[in-house]
Amino acid sequence: KTWLFNNKKKKERKDMIKYGRKWTPRMVVYQQKREEVLKRIEDESGVKPGDPGMFKHYQAAVKRVMAELDDNELEKAKETAEEWSNNCPPPEIQAQVAQ
Repeated sequence: KTWLFNNKKKKERKDMIKYGRKWTPRMVVYQQKREEVLKRIEDESGVKPGDPGMFKHYQAAVKRVMAELDDNELEKAKETAEEWSNNCPPPEIQAQVAQ
């Protein structure tokens, strides 16, 4: 019993934590068109960005912005999301996300 335990195949250790985040096309669109989304929330609901009531309108505003994208822009957002997930986003996006 001990010999079998000591001579079994060793498993390779993997990192337990994946550093970074999994980006989605929706997150990419929001980060790239952030000003447009915030302006749309303010125009449609009258709530200023940063107010607690803004979160009720956030999903709908991002959904409308994504609906206005054509197929090429949506495909580009998917590619960007995959690239940012595998590597890392540009420094200015990292700074926005960190705030």
